[in-house]
Amino acid sequence: MKRLPWWKRPYFSRRVLEIGPGHNPFAGVTHLLERNVADGRERGGNALIIPNAAKLIVGEATVLPFVERSFDFVYASHVLEHVEEPDR
Repeated sequence: MKRLPWWKRPYFSRRVLEIGPGHNPFAGVTHLLERNVADGRERGGNALIIPNAAKLIVGEATVLPFVERSFDFVYASHVLEHVEEPDR
């Protein structure tokens, strides 16, 4: 799993979302938002990895299914290049 440098880690965050985790999610996430659950082409053919303590939500990054302030910290690394309409 990916890890942030110690000075950037969300130590006191209780709800942590990662958008587009793919085959290498960040350590400590509590929720994952992924659109291609079965299709591994965006992950280089690799399987989706879901940490034991995390909840998987299937959805789009442009239409987040959460109310405002649902998470203390959000990762969205290397996601925009996969979005068809990034301005949304």
